[in-house]
Amino acid sequence: MKGEHPGRRGHPHPEHPHSESGIPSPDPRADPDAGELPPHTYRAHRLRHLLTYVYMPLFLALAVLFAVWATRSLSGEPPSPWALAGLAVLFAILALLALAVHSALHHRHQDRTGPRH
Repeated sequence: MKGEHPGRRGHPHPEHPHSESGIPSPDPRADPDAGELPPHTYRAHRLRHLLTYVYMPLFLALAVLFAVWATRSLSGEPPSPWALAGLAVLFAILALLALAVHSALHHRHQDRTGPRH
């Protein structure tokens, strides 16, 4: 019909074929057991690994730097020790999040390739 968009009622989207019952057929890219994944998923995976290798030590170093600065700063001078300690805690949390992302990526990679002995 005029004005209808593909993918709306009665018009299946050409990239997502439907079975005769109208239920979408599974996308082979979504199932890791169905076959090869597109190459862009591997590039994104490698990029995430690279970013966690860079940001985790960076955030950890910044957390230590601000913590040491907070312990050596005087309470009457700017920046205040509390602000520096807050920044240290913030960067420590960011380092933990980067570690969690790295751990999840590592486990996902092991699930795909199998454990190494």
